[in-house]
Amino acid sequence: MTDNGLVPKYSEEQLENVAKCLIGVATVRNKTAHGAGAVPRDVPEHYAAYALHLAASNIVFLVDCHKALT
Repeated sequence: MTDNGLVPKYSEEQLENVAKCLIGVATVRNKTAHGAGAVPRDVPEHYAAYALHLAASNIVFLVDCHKALT
């Protein structure tokens, strides 16, 4: 992302950490919902909200960065 100018070089470490956070969200999802086993579990709403907001904010940021290039 920094090589093609999508985001400034100084944001590279931040974006790498975001990627790690998103992997963590997927792990929580897999352990609490998809990988819960035969018996469904109730996933607390704050887990779902966290995953949704984290993913959405990063999507909006990257789309806006892309728009700024064009």
